[in-house]
Amino acid sequence: MEYYTNKQDKLDFRQLVLQQIQKVQNVLSKELKLYQSFIPPTNNTASFEIEKEDTRYSFIQSVEALSYLLYPYFDEQMQNVYKPFEKAVDSYWFEFYDDNKEFCNKILNNLREGEQGNKEDFEMGEIQSVFLKYKIRKAKEVFRELSLLLKRNDYLAGSVYQEAGEDEINDVDEQTTD
Repeated sequence: MEYYTNKQDKLDFRQLVLQQIQKVQNVLSKELKLYQSFIPPTNNTASFEIEKEDTRYSFIQSVEALSYLLYPYFDEQMQNVYKPFEKAVDSYWFEFYDDNKEFCNKILNNLREGEQGNKEDFEMGEIQSVFLKYKIRKAKEVFRELSLLLKRNDYLAGSVYQEAGEDEINDVDEQTTD
């Protein structure tokens, strides 16, 4: 399977997968957090904040993209690890809370000790934070399992994820008819 980015470039599936793995690694090489810049005030302007990349979400999305590429090759073991991640990525925080009330309440009760203020706002923000951490944890599990899937299928040898050309199909047909 080949992908074309322009008339001169030719990108095969193996290169595409390796590039996506590199993207995941690039995000993981940084701290997973929201990066922000602050512009100090000048004589005539107020200070303001510029939000840059949130590497937490970038990591989740890059693992999701790699999963989409390799999904047709998932075995049963990979499917079992991927399903909770897929559900988390496709859910909203309140759906996560409804499905995991006991887990969330345990964490929220620990966080609430000694806290004052509007508990409903505190709870919503904290559930969103717990949900994001949960997604990151699941993304790490999926990335680890994707690496194991590639190893199980001897991907680095390049033999599994390539489409057979007509010559290769004919060679196989000749061997089976002999």
